[in-house]
Amino acid sequence: LQFPSADIGLEAHGADVLGAGSRLQAQNARITTHGDGAVGVRVSQGASASIVGGSITTNGADTAAIGGADAVRATDDDSSITLSGTSVKTTNINAAGLHAMAGGAIAATDATVATQGANAFGVSARDADSSITLTNTNVATSHTA
Repeated sequence: LQFPSADIGLEAHGADVLGAGSRLQAQNARITTHGDGAVGVRVSQGASASIVGGSITTNGADTAAIGGADAVRATDDDSSITLSGTSVKTTNINAAGLHAMAGGAIAATDATVATQGANAFGVSARDADSSITLTNTNVATSHTA
């Protein structure tokens, strides 16, 4: 999935999985966004995603409504994302590689996470009951975008 410019892809997430029982399963997929605030894979309200291999890349800046163009974001209790052998990359300010918030959970195994830009955390878990578990996963950050 690719969006060619920030204007066209404004807050246009690569994959948005919403609601209890909703599930994304992807194998060797390539998800790329260029729009500001466009998250690569976002799950919320009890949804889940399982991604094996492939890559998730975001290139957009942050927006007031969404925040940073995180590569992977799990929001809300019972929302979860598992990554296995997946490459994750962000290239702008405030865009986390893996971001769990408001009780969301992310588990990454044999993955690589790379972020570029000010406040672009490699991994960020915030709010009560949010969690990120890393197994054999490399995380690299750079201030320069």
